[in-house]
Parts: sequence; structure tokens; C-alpha cells
Amino acid sequence: GTCYAFTTGTALGNHIQALTSSSPTSGWQGYTGGSGSSALPSPPSWETPDTQTSPGVFFYAGHWVMFYDASTSGHPADSGNSCLSVATAATLSPPVFTDNSGGPLYCGTPGVGVLDPSPFVDPATGAAYLVWKSNDGGGSAAPSQIWTAQLGAGGTTIVGTPTVLLTVDQPALPWETTTDDPQ
Repeated sequence: GTCYAFTTGTALGNHIQALTSSSPTSGWQGYTGGSGSSALPSPPSWETPDTQTSPGVFFYAGHWVMFYDASTSGHPADSGNSCLSVATAATLSPPVFTDNSGGPLYCGTPGVGVLDPSPFVDPATGAAYLVWKSNDGGGSAAPSQIWTAQLGAGGTTIVGTPTVLLTVDQPALPWETTTDDPQ
């Protein structure tokens, strides 16, 4: 009976927010229970505060999984130092996730940055995958790419080597230096 949406960006900075609604057409309300308005009230210490963005949430292997990106400690947002991380929740009542990681899940090429993770389940096989983009707009000369990797049985780890799905064709389209939101 409750719909949930997850987003980022508030007057307080980049925080992952949970929104709830009894019907998306009737409007959304910010979740303000137990931990303020954040769906990730305690980001891990390896992350720079207020750089957590782009939540991708799904239910898999008996729990809720939220992938997101954040800059590594000491680096501002959009500096080429964003990495992927993952948080989990047993329930969405309340919609609060926990990330106990000691480091990033995946960072890609140093100085390029990765962001906009989006998990999905292949309906034919039931296998979970993650897609994301590289080049966080931090001045990197690297072309933006969309990547994918299969997720492990619990939906929180990357299995194998990530694969490039798409590369922005900069020589043919020199004004195109990035791509966004690969879901």
C-alpha cells in the first residue's frame, strides 16, 4: 500500500532521501521518521560527507539493496574520485539503509569516477546485474562509458570483470563528453 522513491540533493547537500506515497499520482512525502530525512543516515568513513548520490534500489535475495555513488574521503563531488557502494535494509518500514563497508565496492579507473548505479534482474534467468556510467564530469578527458557486471547471490557484490556496453563517440560528436543515468 506504500510506494517508495529514492533520490538525492537537498538544501543540506547530497543526501540520499526516501520519499513515500500511497499513490504516486497523489504526491510524495519525504520520509522523516527515526533518522531525519536520510535513507542513509550513517555513511561509512571512507566517503566524503555530502557526496552520496544516485541511489538505485531493488529487492533481491530476501533484502532491500541500495547501490549509490560517493566520493572517496578528502575528495569533493565531481572530482573524478567517485566510487560505487552498497547498503542494505531488511525492510522498507522504515526506509533506512545501512552501509558497513570499509571501502568502496568499485571505483573503476582512478581520476575518472563512476556513478549512477542501477540494479536490475534479468527476467529470463533471475540473475541480478548492475549498470553504471564512468566519467563523473570532473574534468576527465576519458570518454564516458556505460558498464555492467553480474551481481553475486546476495545482490551486493560484483561477480567477474565489468563489461563496457557503450562508449560515447567523442570524435564523431565532440560536444558530447558524457552520458547520464544509464538505467
